[in-house]
Amino acid sequence: MAAKRTRLARARKAAGYTQEALAEALDTDRSTIVRWEAGETEPLPHKRLKLAQALKVTASGLEDLLAESLASPAIAEWGSMPTEAEVPSDPMKRRTLMKWGVAATATTGIGIEVFGSIGMADVQRLQRTTERLCNLDHRHGGETLWQAGVATVREANLMLEQGSYRASVGQAMLEATGDLQIRTGWLACDAGRHEVARASFTDALTISRQAGDGEIETRALAGLGFQSNLVGRPREGLRFSRAAEDAARNLGPSSRMTARAASGAVDGAVEAADEVLDAIAGGLDSWRVTLELGRVMRVISTYRAPGVDQLSERYAALVS
Repeated sequence: MAAKRTRLARARKAAGYTQEALAEALDTDRSTIVRWEAGETEPLPHKRLKLAQALKVTASGLEDLLAESLASPAIAEWGSMPTEAEVPSDPMKRRTLMKWGVAATATTGIGIEVFGSIGMADVQRLQRTTERLCNLDHRHGGETLWQAGVATVREANLMLEQGSYRASVGQAMLEATGDLQIRTGWLACDAGRHEVARASFTDALTISRQAGDGEIETRALAGLGFQSNLVGRPREGLRFSRAAEDAARNLGPSSRMTARAASGAVDGAVEAADEVLDAIAGGLDSWRVTLELGRVMRVISTYRAPGVDQLSERYAALVS
């Protein structure tokens, strides 16, 4: 199998390892090394430190090696992406893969190993991935990026199912996974992959109930409302949007802003976005808030509604 991560393969050879020898050093099998170098799978968190040490590179250096890809510009900038073998072409298989995230489903045919201890560093890596996907979405759109979301969601589900972690880490991982599911849903919507979008938003809603996170619930319902409208089910979209409004009543302005914009309530979104800008101007520092604000502003700016021009000018001044 030809190596797609050629720099990773070169680093292995420079460190004096054959694929068999590296597999032995990492207590795994050669087929796992082959899949890493082919760009088909990612080393799991508990293997990355050992792999970096074996290759005599830093943790960030290993991430650079793993980021190599021969795909489209958006994927190349993103880093390693799943192949078609990782994202089944059959819609029912894809929904099953993402909807349940059960280890037996997610690991079929890819040789995933059991996770070790999961910590906040893994949660933060998941959060950075979500942020990176959002930034790339703004530059490239979701045509291919949704696949990266699917692959990372699968890894997050495996960590939740197979990893060992404290209750606080588990809670944070659930919330980070819910955020990632919502981002994946938007990417899939942009790409016209509505079965993936639906499954992603539905998964996020399920996670919100497990985590007791009202913000994720609101955003997931808003996403479902938006997606329903896109596929020609406006009554269903209205029901989801009303549910999002109900869920948002007990939340702060950031979640209200997102829910209203996604459901098409532009006037309400303008009002809520103004509140968010007030909060940011007052020192609020939240990557989640600012990333969602950027998406909402793109939606709002396409409408001619009271306050839109003034809000756009205020947002432009904030980010300039």
